[in-house]
Amino acid sequence: MLIISDNAEVLGMDEELPVNWTFHGKQWKYRGEGNANLVIAVPQERKVVRFRKSEDPCARDVEREVRHRIGLEVEFCRRVMRPLMGDCFVQQLSMAYVEPPERQELATQLRAVRPAHRLHKDICGSHVAVCLDCSMLPSHLTVSLRQPTFCVELKPKQGWIAVPDRVLPKCTFCLKQHLKLKKGIIKSHSKYCPLDLFSGNHKRMKGALKALLACPQNNLRIFQDGTLVYGEDKSGMLENVLQKWLGNASHFTNTQRLVEKFCHLMLAALTREVCSQRQVPASEAGVPQLPPGHLPAPLVDAVAALASCEPCDWSAAPLPPGCVLSSVLEVQRLDQGGLQAALDARPRAAPQHAYLEGLLSDLGPLQRYLLAASARDCSIMVAFQSLPATFTGHIPTAHIIREMPGREYVFNVQVLDLDPKPLSCIDKKLKRDLDILNVCVDVLGSVQLPCNQLNGKD
Repeated sequence: MLIISDNAEVLGMDEELPVNWTFHGKQWKYRGEGNANLVIAVPQERKVVRFRKSEDPCARDVEREVRHRIGLEVEFCRRVMRPLMGDCFVQQLSMAYVEPPERQELATQLRAVRPAHRLHKDICGSHVAVCLDCSMLPSHLTVSLRQPTFCVELKPKQGWIAVPDRVLPKCTFCLKQHLKLKKGIIKSHSKYCPLDLFSGNHKRMKGALKALLACPQNNLRIFQDGTLVYGEDKSGMLENVLQKWLGNASHFTNTQRLVEKFCHLMLAALTREVCSQRQVPASEAGVPQLPPGHLPAPLVDAVAALASCEPCDWSAAPLPPGCVLSSVLEVQRLDQGGLQAALDARPRAAPQHAYLEGLLSDLGPLQRYLLAASARDCSIMVAFQSLPATFTGHIPTAHIIREMPGREYVFNVQVLDLDPKPLSCIDKKLKRDLDILNVCVDVLGSVQLPCNQLNGKD
């Protein structure tokens, strides 16, 4: 199946020009941003608009490059990720065009609300990606415009690590905490482990959600009617948020009880079999178990010894096949050969997205690794609205969850941020792995702490 080539126009772009988009006369909210994109929500239309970012937004050819990249994302979503994960979990993106003067005016207004550490990049290009706002329920599942909608955004990260890459007692996420702490990206270690959330073990999965609530970092955010009310920069608001969402209006509910309700609803939504129509490629046959040659053996041995006090739990049970966690994990599990296999298969001189040609008809180690990388960086959005006792409309039972015991909630799950990874992400992963190992040797080797403190646990 021919998908796309960096040396060709995005399929269908010449035949269907992007529609014009304007923010004039509309209320908008800054939703957030990462390294490459900035997102604005437009509540009255229940849509979000995603701008690309650059350190030099006026650079030559930036408009052409942005248009090409967004077209690439639109086609990758439609032709690859929707079939792999299921149409019910992955909505279609569309491309739109914002006039340059309006974009420049918007960039000026945004600087007042953006985090200071993100201001070295600005929005660039007038082509944007538009999709439905997943912090709100779709219209066919909305029971009342007067009922608040609460949405939990999770960045679950890496729930599967290829066997050849399992050379250390702890997973990549847990080890990376030391690197992020040293760089000042985080203020304290998280007890969250992605292997727990994807484990299929109810106790471990609930523990993972509690760890995210306690230390959300950039892996958990809660929205009320599209407005951020809890996250890394609003960490003192949790009790009030859960009380408004899950508490009793006549009296204050115990915080521990609210957390239990939260975990019950989230686990029910994350493991509910909603989507059964997916095109999952067969497992890669005869994958060579290559040694992790990309990492220096002495450095690996040193970190393994230092971090062996309390290893991550690598065991797992099957997840319900039609649930969102299973959908994400199956794409991550496409990677069986690990980073070394991807390094060996990588072409030395090729366009950044050349691997997308022929994708899904011929999945080699490189294609599998890069598809899995997209799934490792995804976001899961779970939106909830309380179902009134007097509600008489029709909501599919697959989208209804009962509290324990108590109210019923209608919910919806969507997977976002499924962009195609460039070939350069392989070198970035190699450098990051080396940085993590060096920091772990420096931190864990120089400070003699008990095992539980070394691993960020109580």
